[in-house]
Amino acid sequence: MKEWEVKTIDKIQLMLHISQLRAHLDDRRHKLFKDLSFLQALEQCAEKMVHDNEGKVFYLYDVVCFEMLFKQVIIYYANDRICFTYNQCAVDISKKIIAKLESDRIHYVPLRKSFIAVK
Repeated sequence: MKEWEVKTIDKIQLMLHISQLRAHLDDRRHKLFKDLSFLQALEQCAEKMVHDNEGKVFYLYDVVCFEMLFKQVIIYYANDRICFTYNQCAVDISKKIIAKLESDRIHYVPLRKSFIAVK
């Protein structure tokens, strides 16, 4: 890349720690999972869902949920982490995610917000 070429932000990744995730690894009908309606909705609204052989990591693709569009959502149930990847747009999707988690009373800890740039 030359000095004068400018990179633009194409995608954003937001990673959160949600301590309730590990509890749902074995029994997805557990009462706590019903309290995580946002996560249930993400799984149900995914165009494609793939998980690892042990069912500890779920990869959700092309998710349209609660007026938000995600290219990919990765749920690391064993590590209590969730990573949202979405295109940059005029609306701050990360604020909408946080607002939804707070309205559902889901405790979270922000871990990282990354910006993926392209030429």
